[in-house]
This record gives sequence, structure tokens and C-alpha cells, in this order.
Amino acid sequence: GYGFTVFNNFPGNKNQISHDDILELAEDKAGNLIIQYRNIPNLFDRLNPITYELEKVELTLTNGVSGFVRDLHVNREGEIYILTIQRDGLHVYHFTEEGQIIPVITLEEEHRKLTTKASLLSLTDGRFLINDAEYGVRLFDAQGKLSKVFKKRDFVGTTKLFPYPNPAFFLHQDKLGKVWFSLYHTSTLFLLDENALNFYPMERMPQNKYYTQIWEDKLGNLLLGNGNNRKSETSTEGLYYVTLKNEVQNFSHLRSSGNPITAAYGQD
Repeated sequence: GYGFTVFNNFPGNKNQISHDDILELAEDKAGNLIIQYRNIPNLFDRLNPITYELEKVELTLTNGVSGFVRDLHVNREGEIYILTIQRDGLHVYHFTEEGQIIPVITLEEEHRKLTTKASLLSLTDGRFLINDAEYGVRLFDAQGKLSKVFKKRDFVGTTKLFPYPNPAFFLHQDKLGKVWFSLYHTSTLFLLDENALNFYPMERMPQNKYYTQIWEDKLGNLLLGNGNNRKSETSTEGLYYVTLKNEVQNFSHLRSSGNPITAAYGQD
């Protein structure tokens, strides 16, 4: 049979992690588990799943990180990037395998909404996409130079009115390189056209739904969840499976009534 080892921060448990309210798990390039915690953005744990060795990483000015941490992103290669915002600027840092924190992007600009959700995506070609509630979506090259600011006119093929700039439910690049983007208050799921540099609706998906969650298996098939709230992930109302051929299948019957799905994982 199977045995389970419990990791938490309860007194008396020898397998300690920093907190017990886990937001997200990812795997870095060395095979360590990267553990992010809800409402504690300036800290993450790096856990060796074989030896159980734990490294607590604090993202503070003392350790070279300036500003409020708004997103921590582990890309497809297992590289860790950190997005911070402060009153007079925006920063992206690379947390290396050796534990060094290296600046990648530094912008001098005004920010008034320091606690609003922002999203960072490290693309497979080395570029970066950043979305925040004040400046919208921006594209940076691998050297950190601003390449494109996406305006509302860059969202083509939809006649629906939606507020923009706005925070995002997710910004995700799949195994085939397609970028999926879903905004708060917007019942349209967008894909990025990397040649024209605009966003267009994914028309095969059921319309008029707020897509709040996205997961991907190792082959590149996607599972998307939609909720009943235009700015919250507190419920999962429907589940839609998108194959590598862009076929869409409805698996909403699998959800538990009223209970949100917090994580999903698949290998095939």
C-alpha cells in the first residue's frame, strides 16, 4: 500500500514547512518543490522531495528584493522569477538554482495600486509578459527591454465591452507555445497572436463564462475551470478539457457542487 508523509507547521511534526495554507506547488529545474503560501507573497519554501531538506526563502530588501511581491512564476524549464511593484517602479528578479537573486527587469514608473494582483509569464523564447491593473499587458524582450504595450484595441474579434487594464485570473503558455489569458470582469477567454501581437477570443470555448483556472498535463492537454464570480476563484462551476487538436469536451459533471477545485494534475 501507500504511505503518506505529512508536511505542515504544526508543533511536534518533524517535517516542517513555513505555513499550512498552501497556494500553489511547482517544481524547479533541480526537482525541488516550490511551495507558495496564501496571503504570504514575500516568502516561499524550496523542499527537496527525497531528503526533505527545506530552504525558507524570504523575498525582502535585505535579500536584494525591492518592492511588494505580486507574483512568483516558475516557468516550463523550472526557472523561478519574481515580480514586485512599488510606488516608483516595477521589478522582475530571477532566483537562480544557487539561491542568488538577480534583477532582470527594472522600470521607473508610478504605481498607486500596490496590493492589486499582477501576473508574470516567462515565455519559452526568453521574453516576458506582465499584466497589472494600471498598465495592462506588456511584452518585454529577453534583456528586459519593453517591446509592446497592449492597448484595448489590441483585443480583436470581440464586440463585448470589458474593463481594461484589469487583473488577470491567469496568464499561461502551454506546451505548444500558445498563450492563454483571462481577465477579471471579462467573460471571454483570449489567445495571443504572436505574429500580429494582439489577443483574440478562443471561439471554441463556451461563451459568456468567467474562466478562472487553468491546468495542463505533461502532453499539453488543458483543463479549464469557470466560476460564477467575475473577480474571484472561490467556486468551480464548470470544467472544460481542451485537447492538442483544440477539441473541447465538457467535464463539468465531475465537479462537486459548491466546492472549488484548488489543484489538478495529469500525466496523460
